[in-house]
Amino acid sequence: MVLAQPNSFPETDVVLKLGRKLRIPIELVPTKQFLVPRDEFRDWASGQRRLVMENHYRRVRQRFGWLMDENGKPVGGAWNYDAENRLQHLETRRRSMPQHTSPGGSGRNYDRGDADGRT
Repeated sequence: MVLAQPNSFPETDVVLKLGRKLRIPIELVPTKQFLVPRDEFRDWASGQRRLVMENHYRRVRQRFGWLMDENGKPVGGAWNYDAENRLQHLETRRRSMPQHTSPGGSGRNYDRGDADGRT
């Protein structure tokens, strides 16, 4: 049976184990779903002390010249703007969250079980 290579290593293991269990020869063919072949990624990852995907993304950007200036530096001067983007998101969320009001906006005290608001 010929199958497209699954998206993840665990999925690949499951497919191959199932083939062995059912005694069906499985051939996995590479897909163009990823920017680098799986074996190339595996070789790179095996040499890493800590597997951090950002390091892989930087390598791929340099290799293909994506978002890189003519001097081989990242466009805009930084590899990513995650920290700044998170701060902006938090500030936007805070500004857009509605202010807490009591039910009906009347200021009645419903916490004491007084349904008509009298205390």
